[in-house]
Amino acid sequence: MIEYIIDFLVIIVFVSLVGVLWVYSKKQRSPQLKLLLRAISLFILLHLIIFPVIYVFIINRNTQSIKIEENIISYERDIKLEEAKKLEKEFDSTYNSQEQKIVINTILKKNEKVLQSLDWNNIDNRKIVFLDSNLIKGYTQLRMIPGDQVHKVITVFDQKGEKEIEFKTFSEATKLYTILTDHLDELNSEKDVINERIEIIESNAFWNYRQILPYTLNILFNDNFNPQSRTANIIYFIHNILVVGFLLTFIISLFQYSLLEKKDE
Repeated sequence: MIEYIIDFLVIIVFVSLVGVLWVYSKKQRSPQLKLLLRAISLFILLHLIIFPVIYVFIINRNTQSIKIEENIISYERDIKLEEAKKLEKEFDSTYNSQEQKIVINTILKKNEKVLQSLDWNNIDNRKIVFLDSNLIKGYTQLRMIPGDQVHKVITVFDQKGEKEIEFKTFSEATKLYTILTDHLDELNSEKDVINERIEIIESNAFWNYRQILPYTLNILFNDNFNPQSRTANIIYFIHNILVVGFLLTFIISLFQYSLLEKKDE
């Protein structure tokens, strides 16, 4: 999520630069300088924003559509995998997901009928539930800050009264059995998101805007970035035409502007 926010901020910076150049061009009296500034602003918009975004969409949809050197792919993939694995470890250590699953599944199997009859309102901040081999205490934590969600806090103890696990769940169920199964679903859902992310990275469909941008900057002389699919070739061709057109416009505008300055002298 953070990487998408950073990508968005980088794009906003480029868009702001485009806006500034375009507004500044309107204040110029020289048609050549006005044309040059507008060409630069359009070039930034297309070359640094639109085309890289299109390439990200194409390559993540089909990793074979654009051929990138294997050492580059390996480098970028390793960075992403390291981040994903770190996130997985943090999730496991923070939530003790495996331990929670084992304890909760054991309780559900041994006390299914009892838990199905227990209503949350009867135990919320009022009493401890005594089961065959565990004790359960719970309470509802209300909103602490605006936008915060109401959630249930459940603590599970062993028969000696020593805490085994404690967790928060956003389950809106009223029966304790359903609340516990909902929490298992939450844990599995979070884990599935992380596992899916790792699978995507391992399949090379991990590119984002900031990763693809350096390989598309020098589009005319870049052998590391080669289109393979029909769509990618068409986009790549249009992109090259744009860059060539901008360079010609840039050179012509500078030449005309230089001549006009000499005449004025």
